[in-house]
Amino acid sequence: MGNFAPVVEEERIAALTGSQPGRYVKAIMGPASKEACRVQFSLVHPGPGELTGQLHNGVLPLDGASAVFDMELVFGNSGASSALICRQCFGQGTAKLFYLAKDPAKLAEGGEWVWAAK
Repeated sequence: MGNFAPVVEEERIAALTGSQPGRYVKAIMGPASKEACRVQFSLVHPGPGELTGQLHNGVLPLDGASAVFDMELVFGNSGASSALICRQCFGQGTAKLFYLAKDPAKLAEGGEWVWAAK
């Protein structure tokens, strides 16, 4: 029997993002890209997060991100999310990292850290 987990995961992320399967990939899955790239981080459902002062046009540039790095978001009293992120450059000069809140009204219920693959 084959392992169908990657296909199920792609479909779950596609449902969460409203996009085609394969458009986004989990950011916590390795291996990390060997090549370096600039990283741009965005909240897909921005809420009462504490990054707002650092975001410029909805984006936080993370220049010099290492192959594996830690990200932590704190949503005031609504909860927090942290993850060990594996950089994925996909042969591009700039990679796009997103945090997708499952429910923007209930940030404590979590979300997904994903890279835009295409």
